[in-house]
Amino acid sequence: MKVCEKCGDEIGGRDGVDNLCDKCETAAANGKRRAKATAALAAKPKNQGGKMYTMAISRSTGGEWVVKTDDPRVADLFGTDTLPTGFTPRATAEMVLAEIARLNPDRIVRLEA
Repeated sequence: MKVCEKCGDEIGGRDGVDNLCDKCETAAANGKRRAKATAALAAKPKNQGGKMYTMAISRSTGGEWVVKTDDPRVADLFGTDTLPTGFTPRATAEMVLAEIARLNPDRIVRLEA
């Protein structure tokens, strides 16, 4: 019986080409997609044609902070123009706005009511 190189779980009767279980194969594929998307965003000019893209910060229906952007590359890469920020509902609007603006100096960052 083969075991996964990463987590040690049994692979089962199938022949794993890379010796990973289904869970670890999925995690590895997701990591590769994230890395590719991040590289694509970093590789292209931030402001094409002199346009300053906007990032509007708001709360989701669950209270988490999300950001909506008018940068078309985000929708192309992620299939949506709205992404989670990683800030919990306990974070203040000022904290979220300041940190997102600090991390995106080439964007217009605003708080959406």
